[in-house]
Amino acid sequence: MIKGVRTLTTLDQLPHERLLENLGNNFITDNDQKILDLVDVISTIYIRDIQTKRRDSWSRKFEVSVPVTNVSLWEQARPILSRLITFVSGDQVEITYTQREKEFRTGLFTDLTKGNFKAVSLLSGGLDSFSGAYHNIANGIPSLYNGYQNSNNSEHKRQKLVSEFICLQDPSAASKISPNLKVTKIEPTQATRSLLFLALACALAYSYQIKDVFIYENGVLSLNPVINHRFTTKTTHPRTISLYNQLLKVLELDIMISNPFLFETKGAIIDRLSNTFKVAITNTYTCSRSRQNIYVGKFQCGHCIPCILRKISLAAYDNEHYDVEYDVPYDYKLRSIKDKYVQNEYKSSVDYFRELKGNIDNGSIYSYIDIRPRDYETGDYNERTTIMLKEFSREFERFWSKYAIY
Repeated sequence: MIKGVRTLTTLDQLPHERLLENLGNNFITDNDQKILDLVDVISTIYIRDIQTKRRDSWSRKFEVSVPVTNVSLWEQARPILSRLITFVSGDQVEITYTQREKEFRTGLFTDLTKGNFKAVSLLSGGLDSFSGAYHNIANGIPSLYNGYQNSNNSEHKRQKLVSEFICLQDPSAASKISPNLKVTKIEPTQATRSLLFLALACALAYSYQIKDVFIYENGVLSLNPVINHRFTTKTTHPRTISLYNQLLKVLELDIMISNPFLFETKGAIIDRLSNTFKVAITNTYTCSRSRQNIYVGKFQCGHCIPCILRKISLAAYDNEHYDVEYDVPYDYKLRSIKDKYVQNEYKSSVDYFRELKGNIDNGSIYSYIDIRPRDYETGDYNERTTIMLKEFSREFERFWSKYAIY
């Protein structure tokens, strides 16, 4: 055990030693060490994130210390990493880098068969990453799928079902679910979780000499519209991906992260699925409240923002018969709910999307989303974003005509 690691992470080993079990590469060069350091740095920040309670204000300030093999390189990366963390989490994190000896490891990821993979795709067990697998198959993109074992048993079970289904549909595919860090979670928001997932996907890509990492998420939630103090996450916001790619460039890692669904609605993405994939939608997991372990019900809740968007997206194209059961079903009116907390959450989540539609229709939507030219790889991002948002407005209309809650 390296001195100081336990106090950093509550683990008796460096994070990469647990997270990168059975990685199929020999880590014998200086460049190889950068991936191990990336996983350790991001993991340490994530652990501190989930173990530091947010109080009255959203933003927090805390310090972390991380052993790395190249302190000077990580000092160069400090400005871009700080911007990334602050943008995603709202936190100010002071990082101290300490020198550790280089580690030469062999035979990692040996449980995966070497193949002609063109990309690593994140696999959460959710509907968007599930649809991303269909996109890969339909477009002839052989992919490795990488997920992180969530502590929520229901979500982990769905993640395994989705992984098995995808590998059955595409025998050339392979899946690697990274083990859970098994540290106590105090703060449920876990804003930096996506940064950890991307670090693990980059490690897998590096090990297999793959240059593309895909994180599939519909374009509407990727923009993280802030309405009535409600918002989702900045997991796949264009700036998150841009800043992460800048970090990889500073570290001289030849890997590019992208979101192929950046300009598409969830409804359109789902509607393109084959019937075989649509039937398997019931294997997927969306509920954010269950994921955070703050909700215990028989089914997915049906009233959080991700659940409501899932309902909107399926119902808009008459695909709701493929969906799972919810504790708050599609046809529930607000007055049907007796629990006041659930009733208020249901109303707040639905109203979030009602107001989003209104802001799209009246042209004020760009006051609620924060996008800039440097966040995009394409010059026509504004036009494509507008087209997508107008399509979502029409999707909400179709949903509301069937399932208005008032």
